[in-house]
Amino acid sequence: MHLSSDNKFSPLAKQVERRLTQNQVDLVKKKTANIAELRILPEQFQRKTLSLFPNGQVAEYELIYLVRYQVQKPNKEPLSFNFELSREFQDDPNNALAKERERQLILSELRVLASDRILSQLMMIQ
Repeated sequence: MHLSSDNKFSPLAKQVERRLTQNQVDLVKKKTANIAELRILPEQFQRKTLSLFPNGQVAEYELIYLVRYQVQKPNKEPLSFNFELSREFQDDPNNALAKERERQLILSELRVLASDRILSQLMMIQ
C-alpha cells in the first residue's frame, strides 16, 4: 500500500503509518498503478462552546475532530470516507498553560483513535 497526504508533516498521516507498520502492512514509497493508495486528506478541528463562566469566558467546550481520507484500489474509483470524533474540554483561564497542554494531549488521543478507526475501516473494504 502507498500512504500519501496533502501535508507531508501531517500528525494523523504519521500516526496511520505507525499503525499500518505495527500491523505488518507493507508500505511503498512511490505510487504505482498496481498498488492501493491510502490518501489522508487535511484534518480539521472545530470548537463548540458548551458553557460559559459568569464573566462570559468559555468554561467548557467540545473539541470536534473531522477526518477525511480516500482509498484508491488499482483500476477502481476512489472510495471516500469521513467521520468525526469529539471530546469535551473544560477551560480555566487561570491555568492557560496547563490547559493548553491538556488540549494537545486530547488532540493526540483523538489522532490515535482516528488512526485505529481508519485501519478497522480498511479491513472492512478489503
